[in-house]
Amino acid sequence: MIDDTWTLILLLALAFGALIAIVSFSNRGSLDSIKSKDVGDGQHGTARWATPAEVRKTYRSIPFQPALWRQKNGLPEVQGLVLGCEGKPGRLTALVDCDDIHCLMIGASGVGKTAFFLYPNIGVTRS
Repeated sequence: MIDDTWTLILLLALAFGALIAIVSFSNRGSLDSIKSKDVGDGQHGTARWATPAEVRKTYRSIPFQPALWRQKNGLPEVQGLVLGCEGKPGRLTALVDCDDIHCLMIGASGVGKTAFFLYPNIGVTRS
């Protein structure tokens, strides 16, 4: 029993010594060798806001009337995902993306994720 214990201790000591040897002889360097880049140095791409011409080319503009849509009246000819709206209250234009897309909606409480995004996008199909 004592010989088994000493054998186990010796094997563990050898394994621990091997790990220490691997760590000390590997030429990993330090964190000081990583090049420091300022934010905006091209490392995050070239994201920007779309121009009005790009918005017109990408999305279809239709009158935003979700109350009528829920009653199956004045349904738009195009089908897609309502991603936003433009204009003044009472005369809003919905921006509809007709492509095969997915969308992640993030917003704080009360910003209209459900009433102005989810509801207009579900149940608005022609029968």
